[in-house]
Amino acid sequence: MIKNEIDEAMDQPEKSDTFEARLAVPVNLPLEQILPGPVTDYEIMTVGGTYDNEYILQTRTLDPMGFRYVQDKGRGSATLKSWLMLRNKQTRQGIAVLLAYSGNWIIEVRSRDGETVLRMDTSPPGLKPFAEFSGMPVPGALVSQFTGHWDNGAQPIVRFIRSKLRRDLGPDWPPV
Repeated sequence: MIKNEIDEAMDQPEKSDTFEARLAVPVNLPLEQILPGPVTDYEIMTVGGTYDNEYILQTRTLDPMGFRYVQDKGRGSATLKSWLMLRNKQTRQGIAVLLAYSGNWIIEVRSRDGETVLRMDTSPPGLKPFAEFSGMPVPGALVSQFTGHWDNGAQPIVRFIRSKLRRDLGPDWPPV
């Protein structure tokens, strides 16, 4: 299992007999999660943000250098969208993270002492939250641990957004 500081918050029971299920957990930045095994045991999914190539899913196995992206263009998604999913290739256990911040940020996945470390923060680091919406700090992140398919990581994030952040547009506006 993935070792991290939010295990208790993530330990929400699934409600298999209803449509309602586990939500992603809002967390403060910086976020650092330690995952078992070397970085080369992991694959990553990101989404491009460049003009005319937005929202193209990109997956790849990590090499010994891991992954590092620094958003420094002053716009949160200038060349890479501010989320990623990371999954162990053998166990299929993973973590999905969506940043709640549109400024400059850093995402990195690297090796440390034989383990894999996922770290996300503002750039420059250490910006304190200046707002909160439905328990989600800004800047902050939504985090979801999962096993199996990538969708199992994305769905709790989508559920949080739909249940906590979407405004009520009345009865004439169906969810899309």
